[in-house]
This record gives sequence, C-alpha cells and structure tokens, in this order.
Amino acid sequence: MIVSIVVDNILNPENKQVYTVSLPHEVNKELVVRIGQLLSNAVTDKFYAFVYEDDVYAPGLPGYRNMASEAPYDMFEIFNAESSIETAYLPGMTDNVGDTAAQIIRESLGIENVRVHASEISFYETCNPPAKNYNPLVKYCKLVTHNPSKKLFNVQFFGNQHIEELNRVLANLNKTPHPIPYLRAIDIGGSAPYSHSVCSVDLHVSDSELMRISKDGIQNRGPLNLSLDALKAIRAYFEKHNRSPNDIELETLAQTWSEHCKHNIFSASIDEIASGLYKHYIKRATTDINSPICVSTFSDNAGAIVFDDDFLVVDKVETHNSPLPWTLLVEQKPEYSA
Repeated sequence: MIVSIVVDNILNPENKQVYTVSLPHEVNKELVVRIGQLLSNAVTDKFYAFVYEDDVYAPGLPGYRNMASEAPYDMFEIFNAESSIETAYLPGMTDNVGDTAAQIIRESLGIENVRVHASEISFYETCNPPAKNYNPLVKYCKLVTHNPSKKLFNVQFFGNQHIEELNRVLANLNKTPHPIPYLRAIDIGGSAPYSHSVCSVDLHVSDSELMRISKDGIQNRGPLNLSLDALKAIRAYFEKHNRSPNDIELETLAQTWSEHCKHNIFSASIDEIASGLYKHYIKRATTDINSPICVSTFSDNAGAIVFDDDFLVVDKVETHNSPLPWTLLVEQKPEYSA
C-alpha cells in the first residue's frame, strides 16, 4: 500500500513537504491519519493524506485519492493552482528526511519494512511557474500543469538523460499527475536482472593501459582514481597468489585507498616533516598534551572524552561530509578494573 502525506507549513507556505510512504500491507484510514500526525506539527502544519489507487480522473489508471474528501488528487483545487514543481533525490541517493520518517513510523507504530520517499512540492497559480533550482546530479524535478476544465494534466520530468527519457516511455502523462507513485530505480533502470558474474582484471599491461583502467574503471564503470604505483602494488600482491584481482577486489581497494577514506595527501611525507602533517601536528600534539579528559583518541572511528563522573562524550568530526559534519553521542562511562 502506498500513501502520500503532503504537509503544508504556515511558516513556509511556498514549499510543501511530501512523504510517500510504502507500507508492506493495507492499513485503515485511522492509521494513515496517525502517520500524517507523526510526520507533521500539530501547531504549524496541516497535512493532507492520499492513497495510491485507480485515478478517478482516468479510470483504470493509477493515481492518488484524498482520504478525507474521497476526491481524486485535489491539491491543485485546494491551493487554486494551475501547476506544481516537485523535486526529490534520485533513486539510490541518501534520503535522510525519508529515512528518518520511516524510522519514526517503525518505532511509533511497529510497522516493519516501511519505506519513505521524501520530496518538496510548490504550487503556482500560473501555467508558467518560475524555474526551480536543483542539482541534476543528485535530484530530479517534475513539472505538472493542470487544465481543470478538461481534467487533463501535462507531466514533464527534468534531470539527467535517464530522467528525461521518462517523458517518452511513460504512458498517460496527460491524464494523471502521478503516472508512477514516485520515482523508483526500476523506473529509470528497467527491470533487467543484475549481472551476478565476477570478472578478472588483467593488470599485466602497459603503464598507459593501467592509467586508462584507473581513469575509466573496469569495463568503463567509472574511475578508480588509483595511482600507477598503487596499481603496480596491487599487481605485485596478486602475482604472489598466482592470479589477477577480481573486479570487486580491485574496486574495494580503490575505495579503501581513496583520498576520502585514506587521506593520502594529509598523511604523506613532505619536506622537513617525514611523518606527515597529521602525525606531526595533530596526533603528536594530542599525545604530548596528554589531557586527562581524553579517554580514547586516534584508535577508533571516534574519540571519547570525559563529560562527568558517569558519562563520556563520543565525538566524530567529518569535515568533508555534508550536511552532517558532526556526530555526537553521550554514553555511560564504562567501569574499569585494575
């Protein structure tokens, strides 16, 4: 069962938050209303709940029905609008808002295997709405114009080439504003099964060919960004085992040795500082100061410092990961024995 919760916030009337909730089974109207209450603020928000089924505008075609009014999708009438623009993350991109909403539903209602797709939608009183800023590398955009007299819609998808291909392959884009409940991987990737084969990568090639593999990836899947020295080291290792690396092994090493994970530049030996900037300035300074509040440093994925007699603060800083650069956890101080 798929339901859509559209949240209208009086503090931000231009943008409505949409939660498309995929439930593992049918639920009653009261439970859908409860989901809407969980995902909205009773003081500042008003929510509208829709269930995805046959569209009354186009019998036999899918669409949303307003659970309160029993009318077909009527947000255009509610907001006296002639068009809408909706933006959301592409399938496969991390959807923190959607993931958090799913967690709220699971923990509050005990419904497992629930998925939530979050998006933002704006309604306009004109058929020519202003352009919407979005990043097509991570998001897509859907424009819907509505002709209430003829009960017709014009649906257009914008984004990368796979997204815009939907305008050609999806049917009935003029009869329902929701030819699909939300954009799924299967909608842009097709239903062809994934290949489960493992291929071997021959690294006994010229230096120029090694660098081509680094740039283009295995079978042109995408760059590995491995240096020539790194590729030769990998080749030498697998020579000892009398075989070539498999594709997943090589891609795993590329990810593990990447600048993002390994911090090669930050840790590299430089003139006059053989141990590198990280060890010389940061790790050494922390060791020399040897503060008594530091319980654990540089030994795990986060550091722990004393908060009080009973609790530690576990702190992880990800300066290059947006939008959540800080991760804080307060946990009870463990008991230590001599």
